[in-house]
Amino acid sequence: MDKYIESADLFEEIMMRGAEQMVKWIDHPLWKEYSPQQLRLMKLVEQLGSMTAGQLADMTQVHKSAISNRLKKLTEKGLVKVERKENDNRISVITITPAGKATVDEAYTVLYGHIRNMVQATLEEEEVDQFIRSLRKLKQMLEKGQPPGSNDRGNG
Repeated sequence: MDKYIESADLFEEIMMRGAEQMVKWIDHPLWKEYSPQQLRLMKLVEQLGSMTAGQLADMTQVHKSAISNRLKKLTEKGLVKVERKENDNRISVITITPAGKATVDEAYTVLYGHIRNMVQATLEEEEVDQFIRSLRKLKQMLEKGQPPGSNDRGNG
């Protein structure tokens, strides 16, 4: 198998199955009470600030009705607020509450602890350093918002 195809296959497998497996390993009440999707939604709102359900749907590539269902449950528990925009009553804006922020902080502290333990038990320190360098490069490419190899035509 071509090494680049293999890297893509491994990346996809880790992203899809890895997240699912990690959640199964976590024995913590928050990861039992809330779905990974609910926690991720709250984390996005915490990190990026107020946004609409449509923006959340686009970012997570989930249908808006699924986002609405998650938001309803999170609103009922007081973890997010959904408020109408002052200047346009048709638009609802989602914000995280202090209780939601505390929930996200605790849930992700637990998750990151599990990931840290897994990486520490599996990789040598120099492998971790290389892994971080590689992930940073991939993140920078993604932050540019365009596929690698494309040029910035029309941007200067």
